[in-house]
Amino acid sequence: DFLQSGEVKLKVEKIENDIQVILNSAEQGAILREGLTIAIAGKPNAGKSSLLNALTQASSAIVTDIAGTTRDALKETIHVNGMPLNIIDTAGLHVSEDKVEQEGIKRAHVEIERADVVLMVFDAQDKIPDLSILPSGIDGKPILLIKNKVDLTDEAVGVTYISDQTHLSLSAKQSLGIDLLRQELSDIAGLSDTGEGVLLARKRHIIALESALESTRHALEQLNNNASELVAEDLRQAAQYLGSITGEFSSDDLLGEIFSSFCIGK
Repeated sequence: DFLQSGEVKLKVEKIENDIQVILNSAEQGAILREGLTIAIAGKPNAGKSSLLNALTQASSAIVTDIAGTTRDALKETIHVNGMPLNIIDTAGLHVSEDKVEQEGIKRAHVEIERADVVLMVFDAQDKIPDLSILPSGIDGKPILLIKNKVDLTDEAVGVTYISDQTHLSLSAKQSLGIDLLRQELSDIAGLSDTGEGVLLARKRHIIALESALESTRHALEQLNNNASELVAEDLRQAAQYLGSITGEFSSDDLLGEIFSSFCIGK
């Protein structure tokens, strides 16, 4: 039976791999098109607003010594290596009895959970960040630990990597180490690998690729079960998803690619 041939499985596996490669490129392309959303988080007076101003090179946020100055999220967009970064300065995270501050903190949690990357800013005099103030829904999200105000402690500006965490020492007020932060954000976006071959995909393209990948993987499962009718149907679905992107790819194209070296009798 042709379904028991290892060559068929190899061809389907190659298609699965090709779709995965394209999907990875498309996802990076979506970042290039739409940008990373970056939330600046931390306690009051950690220097979050100063960091926003340093990154944007503008006085977008009010900077004072009064805790709780930022009560609503401030949003600015900058470009790094041609990629938009949507930066959000959130309210200081702490326990407060003030109802207005409580609302600001609630909104900050929402923005932090929605963000692609979190910049956890803390005062260099605190030595270590208090990660317990972050909302719980950020597991697996890139978090850069930003030790700010090193100009007041005579610490060196720089980046260190400890236990899979990125620690960046800088001074937002003096604009020291900001270029290092920009580079780290560029690395997270995957732009350090030259970006060659990146597809500027739209969201619907990514959804179609994900669906095609799922159908192809399901076809591989059916191959192992020797369910020929189900294999063909899964591959037809995969072809339809791919065709929704280009408008030129039919189910016959995909099935022909897989079974081209076989003579299938009726």
